[in-house]
Amino acid sequence: FVHSARLDNLASCFAVVNALLDDDAALEDSEKAHIIALYDNEEVGSRSFSGAEGSLLNEIIERLLELRPSQANTVSSRSAFTRSSFCISTDAAHAVHPNYPDKHESRHLPILNGGIVLKYNASVKYTTQSTSGAMMKKLARCAGVDIQEFAGRNDTPCGSTIGPIVSSQTGIESADLGIPLLAMHSIRETCGVADMYDSVRFFKSFFHSFHHIKNALVDYSE
Repeated sequence: FVHSARLDNLASCFAVVNALLDDDAALEDSEKAHIIALYDNEEVGSRSFSGAEGSLLNEIIERLLELRPSQANTVSSRSAFTRSSFCISTDAAHAVHPNYPDKHESRHLPILNGGIVLKYNASVKYTTQSTSGAMMKKLARCAGVDIQEFAGRNDTPCGSTIGPIVSSQTGIESADLGIPLLAMHSIRETCGVADMYDSVRFFKSFFHSFHHIKNALVDYSE
């Protein structure tokens, strides 16, 4: 296990950065744009220059479109760009506490070292939908990574992530997932080492294989 403050959300930052750096050479000739956005101020609402409600990601998309000489930077080209893209909002998930299992839904009990957690919310506090969730499960199988699911109780308030902000501002399909933590927001948060390794492997698979999985899902001839 790992015990530390700020595992939420430095653990996810560590996983995605290492996944990209580990496969830097393999991705060098990729035609896809692989972007990691490490936003500030998520815990206080994201409404800042460096937060998810800032303009940075949309500006990056516009600059990427300007680098494509075959297409003008028009509304239609931007729409095609974003609709073929995908975003993973990776924030930590609440693991079930052994002393308070009633705080979780009985069929949604993420445990430490049980795999990364795919998160759902009926009020769209998380962005995972049926299609994006199915693609994440397929990706996890390809990576050999266990995956758990979390949905908050109807009678219990639930926090949110930057996923809904980014997805609604850009028009990019998204899913929410992350590693499970105990004592989130405390000075001694706890996560599982196996989950950290799985998270890195999952994101390496995402950078390599996701476009194949998405194309297979929408191409019914396969």
